[in-house]
Amino acid sequence: MIGLMLCAVSGRADTPQPTEASVAIAKLRDLAKGDADELIAAMQAFDTTYATYRLEKAPGTTDILYATKGLMSFIGRYARLMKSNPEEAQLFVEFINSEIKFLKDEFKPNEKMKDVFLNTAPPVNPGRESIYSGMPVDAVKNPEARRAYKEALNQNRLNAIYNERQSRLWSFFRFIEFAKQRTPELTAITDAGCDLEQARKAAYAQH
Repeated sequence: MIGLMLCAVSGRADTPQPTEASVAIAKLRDLAKGDADELIAAMQAFDTTYATYRLEKAPGTTDILYATKGLMSFIGRYARLMKSNPEEAQLFVEFINSEIKFLKDEFKPNEKMKDVFLNTAPPVNPGRESIYSGMPVDAVKNPEARRAYKEALNQNRLNAIYNERQSRLWSFFRFIEFAKQRTPELTAITDAGCDLEQARKAAYAQH
């Protein structure tokens, strides 16, 4: 993920530099001269909301769901714009690709999913203490076992989130792969850069 880039301004507080997306939006606004206000408003709303999600860095999939759903809609609009106004479409695709870049940076098509367990057992045997998978953390009396159990539960939760995010990303880039095969106008859209099916097969063949 990437935060806002900052630069010093002679004696004043740092100010944010324009992002690639905001630059493309500004260029499109100048080019369209009021004829694309609805589209530009949608682009600005998406860029602002998605940037907020990235900066929050909250574990989960809210940002992925928002980004992939919004970008899939924008890709459809881009295909239509290519037929009616190629000059504006060029700036629109710059905006789309600048947002896709964040997703591609996180996507790992060559890695297999992480192990996730329905119930996690305390990884340290505390001796005579009775333990079982999925037991409450506070019920583990041994301090070492309780600490290790907390770590194992947290890692299991993070693995589940990682898998869900990668699954959503795989579906998104698979959508782009299929869309580009069927619609020549979409060749400029950034894709995963590899054959997704082959990458998945290779990842699981190595383990």
